[in-house]
Amino acid sequence: MIKKILISLIVLATISYAAMLNYKYNYDDSICGIMSRSAGLIIGGKHSSRSQFPWMAVIAVKNNKHWTHQGSGSLISSRHVLSYVGTVSYPDVNNKWISVSADRVEVFLGVTNKNDLKKLESWTKVGVSKIVEHPNAKMLIKSMTINKIAILTLAHEVTFSEFIRPVCLWPFTEDFIGKNAFAVGYGRDETGRKTLNRKHVHVTIIDQKKCEKFYNKEFQIANETKLFCTIGDGDSGPCIYDDMLYIKVNAHWYLKGILTTSYVFDDGSCVTDRPTLYEDITPIISWIIDQMK
Repeated sequence: MIKKILISLIVLATISYAAMLNYKYNYDDSICGIMSRSAGLIIGGKHSSRSQFPWMAVIAVKNNKHWTHQGSGSLISSRHVLSYVGTVSYPDVNNKWISVSADRVEVFLGVTNKNDLKKLESWTKVGVSKIVEHPNAKMLIKSMTINKIAILTLAHEVTFSEFIRPVCLWPFTEDFIGKNAFAVGYGRDETGRKTLNRKHVHVTIIDQKKCEKFYNKEFQIANETKLFCTIGDGDSGPCIYDDMLYIKVNAHWYLKGILTTSYVFDDGSCVTDRPTLYEDITPIISWIIDQMK
């Protein structure tokens, strides 16, 4: 009986979510959050194939005539990418984020290795026409920014394929403690160096009290920002630049959170046997959708 009620709630939430996303760049429920190859419950960081997490984007920023790969993002519609604000912005003297000029930013879709940009024919490069940071994005301490979201409006719509399609935004109210999730990105490897290959790692969402034990200071200064923690298997876990966290519900994948901070050694490598702190995007979904209208 409880299982039937839960399924009904998920269906209702999905229907409400679809209605909420009834704008020009509308989702097709058969496309949003669907990938042709399952990630499986892989223990340890693994290279992602091109058909895994096809909503992942590589974001490049032009500095002094040179393009550098600043970070990654999630394709959330045919014309919008959600990114960590620090990928396309910089903090001012008051620790408020100021975006770079949109014409200095390019987005690459359909790639898993940054070297593939030189050889693959089926990836897509598209410019950016607009960048909007969340109005409350602010660096509280050096290692922590809250409301750390930026929405990139692409110069034109992209065509979906096996390797390029949008992810769903998390519409549910459940905490999903104990559920499996995947951290995905171009984070640092075990030596502390940034990797060229996109990787994904299986993690579990843990109890809030355990999370607060490790990040008591962060919870105190975050005010009403909703935070939660994940933990890996001890041998591997997310690190800096592994920004996006996804959860699969039934046949669809949802963007649940964006990395806030993790424990890092002096050499830049991450401590994998301690929890990683994420900001839950659920409270700001309405704002995200407003930027997509």
